[in-house]
Amino acid sequence: MDRSNSPQMGDRPKSPVLIVCGGGYVSGKEIVALELGQGLVDSGQPVSVLASSWNNSDFVTQLTRAGLPAQTLPIGFISATLKPKPMLMTGEQIWCLPSLLRGYARVLRTLTPRNVVHTNWHHLLLLSPFLQAQRDLYWLHEFVPNRPRYRRVFRYLSRRLKCFVCVSHAVAGSLRYLGIDESKVRVVHNGITDLISETSSSNGATPFRIGIVGQVGAWKGHEDLLDAFAIVHQ
Repeated sequence: MDRSNSPQMGDRPKSPVLIVCGGGYVSGKEIVALELGQGLVDSGQPVSVLASSWNNSDFVTQLTRAGLPAQTLPIGFISATLKPKPMLMTGEQIWCLPSLLRGYARVLRTLTPRNVVHTNWHHLLLLSPFLQAQRDLYWLHEFVPNRPRYRRVFRYLSRRLKCFVCVSHAVAGSLRYLGIDESKVRVVHNGITDLISETSSSNGATPFRIGIVGQVGAWKGHEDLLDAFAIVHQ
C-alpha cells in the first residue's frame, strides 16, 4: 500500500475550542467571546462558535466577518420569574429542548472539541447532560447572588465542570460564598485591546484613571460608581 500521500500523525487537524455564546444581540459577553475567538485563532488554535438561533443576526454576522465558523441552535433561557413574557420564552425553550439536545450532540460528534467554553449558566443547565469535567469550563462574567437556588445550581455545575474562569476577584469571591471549592475557581481578567494614551498632570505625575465599561443599565452599577465618586471627592 502506497502511504506517500497518507496524512501523518502530525498532519491531523487540531481539535477546536468550542465557544458557546447564545445571546440574542451583541453586548459585552458577545464582544469578549468574539475577541477570545480571534485571539485563539491568532495563536494558531482552531475555534468554532455556537450561537443562538434566537438572535438579531448581528453576532453571527460579526463572527462571519472575523472568519470564525459559527453554528446556531435554539439555545435560550429558563426564567425563574412568573411574568408572562419570560414564561413564554421558557415554554418555547422547553418545547425546543429535544431539538437543542440532538443538535448539540451532533455538534460535539462533528467537532470533537478539546475544550468547550460556556458563557451562560442557563445554557450550562440546558446542556448539562453533555458536560465533561475534563473538557468543559464556564467563563463567568457576573457576580453570583448568594441565594439558595444559586447555591444548588452552581454546586451541581461545579461537579460537572473542569473549572469556573472568573473575570475578577469579586466574581470569584461570589462563588466562594456559594461554597464552590477553591480548586474549581480561576481568575483571568479580560484583556484590553486599546489603551488610553497616558498624559502627565501639572506636577509630572501620571493620572490615576477610574472608569466603568458596560451597558448603561441599573444592574451594571453606574449609579453606584457615581455615588462612590461623590464620596471620594468629599
